[in-house]
Amino acid sequence: MIENIRLMLMILPAIIRAVKEIEDVLPETGLGAVKLRLVRESLEATVDGISDFWPMIQKVVALVVSVFNESGLFRKSVAPK
Repeated sequence: MIENIRLMLMILPAIIRAVKEIEDVLPETGLGAVKLRLVRESLEATVDGISDFWPMIQKVVALVVSVFNESGLFRKSVAPK
């Protein structure tokens, strides 16, 4: 459990930056699965063994996105055609 907390504290800033940057590049609604895939595959490509922690990381990514949506940081845009 302590290892999970340490991991989250270490990667939370990177997750926040990644979510913001992905949203800047792909602001359209309806692309959540693509954006999440980008986060996951980027982490898997760069951090050995991170797949074991993906369920926890996915929940944190969802929380970050939810907070950004609720706070108005992410503005809803038109879905892509």
